[in-house]
Amino acid sequence: MTLKEKWFAFSKNVKNMNVQARKNSVRQNYLNWQTPFCRYSRNVQILKELGESVAPNQLALALFMQYGAQQAPQWLEQGLPEMVCYDTLRDIAIWCRECVRLTGQAGVIQWEWVIHSLKRRVYRLGRLQYQPRVLKEPVFVGERIYPGGTMILEVHIPADGRLEQKLVMDSLQQAQTFFRKGGYTLFHCYSWLLSRALCDILDRTSNILAFQSLFEVYDEDYSYRQAEERVFGYIEERLEMYPEVTGLQKALKRYLLAGKRIGMARGVLLFQEAMNGM
Repeated sequence: MTLKEKWFAFSKNVKNMNVQARKNSVRQNYLNWQTPFCRYSRNVQILKELGESVAPNQLALALFMQYGAQQAPQWLEQGLPEMVCYDTLRDIAIWCRECVRLTGQAGVIQWEWVIHSLKRRVYRLGRLQYQPRVLKEPVFVGERIYPGGTMILEVHIPADGRLEQKLVMDSLQQAQTFFRKGGYTLFHCYSWLLSRALCDILDRTSNILAFQSLFEVYDEDYSYRQAEERVFGYIEERLEMYPEVTGLQKALKRYLLAGKRIGMARGVLLFQEAMNGM
């Protein structure tokens, strides 16, 4: 299936969710935002205007779909592989499904994050997403120091499939090739998936633990309850109210009820090691 066919199929699904009428109602807004959308400073204003609009999630879906459809041919002309183009834009679908789950209506949430994909600040290569960045301050990993200014690829894990080790390794190797001229030193990840507490919860054959083992974890904080949000779909103050549908939900709930916590950990993987197959 070509990119055009895939995009048409997704657009058709959106129409079936009664969003097409929203598209027509926001067409003028899209035209007004089209050029300024290319500048980050303007994105802040767009987010503000979305927040103040009627049915903002639906407006965001219409805007992002139209912008993505416009950008895709240009990306291909610039040499971006077709699969990378489609998979990167597919982030719209992920946050559309999440909007339906949370609100019962088609739309898009997490607007600022989706804009990163639309503006090619984040690329999806197979199972994982990559965000080119530089370290703002030194990172201490064991006896090694990576100074501020070090070029890194921030690794993100889209919530749309199993985290199978083969898919992860294939993605990392794709990234090593795709970004080979960027001067990157590290893959960096900041996620609940790197929390060492998961070793007390999960079976040793777990895909999550296999993913975690790729990174050298150097820090963990408890500023956000991301694990609960990802595993249960929301954050609940009354821990006993969490559902116990999956094995992971049952294990995590028991762990939390025992007074323990799971943080978000930071870890690094040397860029070259992905090509060497670990």
